[in-house]
Amino acid sequence: MPLRNVPEQIPGASIGLPLLAYAGMVTIHRASHISWHSHSSYELLFLLEGATAYEFKRRHAVELHGGHFMVVPPRAEHRGAHGVRAPATICGLALNPGHRHAAQGTPFTCPDLARIQSLLQSSAFTMRPVSPALRWMLRWLKEEIAAYY
Repeated sequence: MPLRNVPEQIPGASIGLPLLAYAGMVTIHRASHISWHSHSSYELLFLLEGATAYEFKRRHAVELHGGHFMVVPPRAEHRGAHGVRAPATICGLALNPGHRHAAQGTPFTCPDLARIQSLLQSSAFTMRPVSPALRWMLRWLKEEIAAYY
């Protein structure tokens, strides 16, 4: 599937990782509409290129710039600022550390998953920089997602 305003996603179930709801990548070349929505998992949004902003119901808006990321917690209604997703390249990971089989296919124990969930929750709605090592891994993931298709 070519990169248009449509995300390429790999469902975690298809690769035996219940912890991962999906790993996805989208390159937006033109501003597009994005309406209010929510997810049942923690969504990690990594902005690789560009700049965009997200609005949240019952929360402040967050502006993201290339090289930064944020965590959107489960059931948090959000959309692009003013209903618009700006041109950008975004990598999204949706994690379900509370899934009863989340440890399957991972080196994580139940206490590890509880700690991950706690860290995700405490980091929610805050823009954070992507480290150089993580940036390298995200670029690798982008290539892997593209190769999956």
